[in-house]
Amino acid sequence: MADRQNDLKDALDSLRGKELKISTDPDTSITLERLLPSLGDWGRRVVGDSFGTQWELLLKNRFGSHIVQTWLTLAADTLDRESRGIFPPQQEEQNEDEGVLPKMSELIKGLVASIEANLAFMLANPFASPVLRLLWLVLTPGRSLPGLEDGEGDERIRSKRSNKYRKGQGVGGKTIFGESAVEGEGKGKGKEVDGRRLDKELVGLREKMRKGLMEKLSGAEWRMLGVNPVGCVTVQVSPSLHVYLGRGRC
Repeated sequence: MADRQNDLKDALDSLRGKELKISTDPDTSITLERLLPSLGDWGRRVVGDSFGTQWELLLKNRFGSHIVQTWLTLAADTLDRESRGIFPPQQEEQNEDEGVLPKMSELIKGLVASIEANLAFMLANPFASPVLRLLWLVLTPGRSLPGLEDGEGDERIRSKRSNKYRKGQGVGGKTIFGESAVEGEGKGKGKEVDGRRLDKELVGLREKMRKGLMEKLSGAEWRMLGVNPVGCVTVQVSPSLHVYLGRGRC
């Protein structure tokens, strides 16, 4: 076990500063996605922080979008713990003079802030749209999430084609330790999380995104979105948007 933990640390150190490039590369992105389930809350925050304000680029990239989907699924468990005041030991060891790692809640707020200007255009993007669907679910407390295991979960979040590709590449919910979880830090399987909590400020983000879309899209554009095979599914996943568009139109 110790050897594998050292291997994980060495692998993460080798990725440092290259996360964005690695996440959008067809070969190396698979390696990073395999590593993500092995990370605890602190490691997940390190990866999220490394993306800075480049979330839109990642969401619209064929390979980067898969990285963000897996990261968001794991982030949901971290957000739940943060809302309960549970943080990794490194949280208390930080030195403000050397910089403080953002909490997961802060990273999610940063993600939303970086994409909200072009959110309306991303709803129908074939790579970004599934990630937005998952983001809406993550920002809904108590809502179950698709799991990370091969072929598991809602096809509106990951298509059959996506699950088949991930299975072929050996990408799933297992850690490099052969388990489905980092001990004591959640399983990355949202379907098993009952009563998932979320800070109130993050719940408000979902409403802020919805209002922003209402202001930017005209009635005609909403109707076009309703018949778009990609955008329509996003509307179905978000109840507030579905009600606005009108049930039965998708």
